[in-house]
Amino acid sequence: MKKLLFLLPLLPSLLLADVSAEKLAEIRQQALEQAVEFHKGKNPSTSQLLQTAREFEDYLLNPNPAKATTLSKKAKTFKKSVAPARVSNFNGLSVGINLQNKSTTAKVSGDVRSGNTSYRATFDGIGQSDLISDISLDYGFQFSDKLILLVGANYGLNDSDILDINGTWDSGETTTSGEIKVEAKNHFSLYFSPGYELSENVLGYMKLAYHQSKFQTSNTISVANGEDTVHGYGVGFGIRSQVADNLFAEVGIQRVMYSTDSITSRELGTGSTIGTVGLAYNFDNKGKVLFDNKAVDFKGLNIGFTGELKSTLSEVITPRLDGGSFDSAGRQNIVSSVTLDYSFPIAHRTYILAGGAYSLGENETLKLSESKGNSAKMTEKDHYSFFISPAYQLSNNSLGFMKFAYHSAKLNLTSSLSNDALGNALPSYSEDIKGFGIGFGLRSEIYKNIYTDIEIQKVMYGSESISQYADSAIDVDSTIANVGISYKF
Repeated sequence: MKKLLFLLPLLPSLLLADVSAEKLAEIRQQALEQAVEFHKGKNPSTSQLLQTAREFEDYLLNPNPAKATTLSKKAKTFKKSVAPARVSNFNGLSVGINLQNKSTTAKVSGDVRSGNTSYRATFDGIGQSDLISDISLDYGFQFSDKLILLVGANYGLNDSDILDINGTWDSGETTTSGEIKVEAKNHFSLYFSPGYELSENVLGYMKLAYHQSKFQTSNTISVANGEDTVHGYGVGFGIRSQVADNLFAEVGIQRVMYSTDSITSRELGTGSTIGTVGLAYNFDNKGKVLFDNKAVDFKGLNIGFTGELKSTLSEVITPRLDGGSFDSAGRQNIVSSVTLDYSFPIAHRTYILAGGAYSLGENETLKLSESKGNSAKMTEKDHYSFFISPAYQLSNNSLGFMKFAYHSAKLNLTSSLSNDALGNALPSYSEDIKGFGIGFGLRSEIYKNIYTDIEIQKVMYGSESISQYADSAIDVDSTIANVGISYKF
């Protein structure tokens, strides 16, 4: 009889539910398990755990909507008051190192003179593309469950070239030989990046930045050297993806617009296209990389659309410089492309992406004009590429890939310039250019079967002779940084 005394407090429930002692024991076990699950990760006291178990037990014995509602409200209230806010994996201090494909071009305006005739001329643009490195430091501030603000800075570790002209100039009266160089030095930026967690391991962000560089000219032709500090702002997008406990991979794109300043007595409107791939270490992260039964299957056909920051530059080798070269001529453009690819799984978390892209419309890569309204203009059109990309699934919804591509495009030059202060432009012509590209990117699912890509690519077309000028050639390359959206069928 004494063995049954522990059941006396439960007699009201037993009478209402009409259950056996064995059934009651089973219900009590279920109630305790649900209470433990309810308090999981919240360190409840013993009294809190037992109280919750009794409430679950009472509901299991006497189920009704009113009690279900009471339990639901209690759960919400308890979670708000007891459960700690989830700490984002992107919260805290991060230090990183980045490799950048940076293309900087300038629109130069100034007066040129031939005899007693003076012209206002504009050359849009001159510049070069470089691979440079920088270090980054930022701190992530968590504002809600998924909203993060990154505040940080970058500092360039090496200089980048803007212009390199070498050869011999014949003005009709004198002949001058030598070299003129323009370099960008001491580049740094300050930025803040509002971001949204696409998953616990993936952050998509927009970047707003202040940039500063020092432009320095040097020459060997007895012309005064110059140095100017230029300031500008940048706008970009990126994805940061966790690859290990505290290690994060990042791919970002940015367009930098510098102010109009003066170098060697010329007005200078300068801009850069920057594609960045890097690794960062987060000192405060405690979260793990998730790869489980919720992982996205990236296998299948993708059709997408991209918006691109593109800079196509041409090194010109011409007899007008007595065998010298003009490195480089080109400018920045915003273009778009349609893409199609198929992802083939080849091993655990490993894929091969194969596909192609076609650029919509054409973009102007160079323009030389003067105050009379005459100009010479080069455009790039009919650009397409085929690619193969080995890829690895970094987490549940993030795919990192490396791209190897074949590219083809057509360069067209049209000119109305005559033999005046600007000299004769090259005759109008059209050249097919072909080359190969190498790049890196991140792909992440943002909704069911809808993906976003951030990618950078360096395209090298190689040297092409100009058919109407046997002694002249152009050496073309492009910097492409794109953000895209695609649908997987």
